[in-house]
Amino acid sequence: MKSSVDKDEKSYRSGVILGLSLAEVILLTLFCLLLLLFAQSKRFKETVRFSKDHPDLFPAIEACLPDLRKAYPENISSEEFSTHFTKDFRAFTKDKGSQINKTAQRLYPSVKSEEEKEKLLEKDLAHLQQLMSQSGGNMDQTMEDVAAGRKLRAERSNGGKRKNDGWPPFMNLSESKGFYFEAGSSQLTQVFGEKLQTDITDRLTQIIDEYGTDVVEVIGHTDEQPIYGMKSNLDQTLIPVIQSHLGGNEMIASDNNGLGMARAVSVAKLLIESGKFKDVKILPLSAGQMIEPVDKLASGTNKGDSAERRRIEIRVRRSSDVIEKQDQTP
Repeated sequence: MKSSVDKDEKSYRSGVILGLSLAEVILLTLFCLLLLLFAQSKRFKETVRFSKDHPDLFPAIEACLPDLRKAYPENISSEEFSTHFTKDFRAFTKDKGSQINKTAQRLYPSVKSEEEKEKLLEKDLAHLQQLMSQSGGNMDQTMEDVAAGRKLRAERSNGGKRKNDGWPPFMNLSESKGFYFEAGSSQLTQVFGEKLQTDITDRLTQIIDEYGTDVVEVIGHTDEQPIYGMKSNLDQTLIPVIQSHLGGNEMIASDNNGLGMARAVSVAKLLIESGKFKDVKILPLSAGQMIEPVDKLASGTNKGDSAERRRIEIRVRRSSDVIEKQDQTP
């Protein structure tokens, strides 16, 4: 016959998990969650601090990620990719013919010696590996932390508000000013590509910061000279090009509207690959031969060669959701 003590013990133990009461389990779970949040917060702060101290490194990495990912199967996990990343990034930076090498050349601008640059890169990549290990070896998580930190610094620098309430200026990159594509093609000339990756992106980031914008519209314009004898493949190539699966020279347009779009995509692709606009939407658009500079509807009477009309315009604005949030702010 069981005593009342046995019954009380059984009643007490009925609410026990692994020897712990339900209240103790809840407290232990909360404690573990707090430890996890603390670790994530510490990792985030260290990553943000590292990216702030190395402002040129992460844009270079972001610009090179699409090329690096092409070397691996599409279904590779972020963790698997991250284990190979620093080794392959280092190897690509030493390949003088690679786009990654050209991007990496802009790292450490104040350092003249190539040997010293390599030493700095080795040191910084080792630190980056350490940061990735804190996020489970996840490169994507590390880059998300960097982007979040960049956005947070921008908000703090201007109190979360835009510095200028006026109308943002636009950039007019016309052939008459030396911004050329190959004739009848969407292929950027080397000079135009280099200017896009340096002076133009630097100026664009300043405008975005000053006016608090988050959308960049890249608009391709042409003159009225007709295009003959070409078969368009834009339906098959536009999206793969903007996603960096194809080069800009793969696009073929059969009319001016298509040529304007193809050229806008080539420029937008380079802006995206620069890594400087991670928190900005970049939208390629075409105006074809319809709009003369500046903002004048074409009359249809000027069908000759016009270097001024063959141009890329870059305009910035705030997205509708940003405008709604700002309107609701007291």
